[in-house]
Amino acid sequence: MERSPLITHISWGRMVGEGVGEGKDFKLYPGGGRAWDWNETGTRHRPGIQPADVTELLDHGSRAIVLSRGMDLVLQTCPETLDLLRREGIEEQW
Repeated sequence: MERSPLITHISWGRMVGEGVGEGKDFKLYPGGGRAWDWNETGTRHRPGIQPADVTELLDHGSRAIVLSRGMDLVLQTCPETLDLLRREGIEEQW
């Protein structure tokens, strides 16, 4: 199975991903990734990461998904997103 790109640099508001360039946030999945624009799904710190934000990862074959809380640990995850991941067999680990 292909692996997800590595993050090679991270600092406030800037990340660099192997083969995916530079951006503020990324969606990374086996074999690729892209910049993550929160406006696509209306994601905000609250209520947090939306189910539609992780659907793309599942569609690309992700079986382990890391949901970041951001540099200040304020980004939340919607309960519906966690429910979707459980239904897809993605185990929660803290």
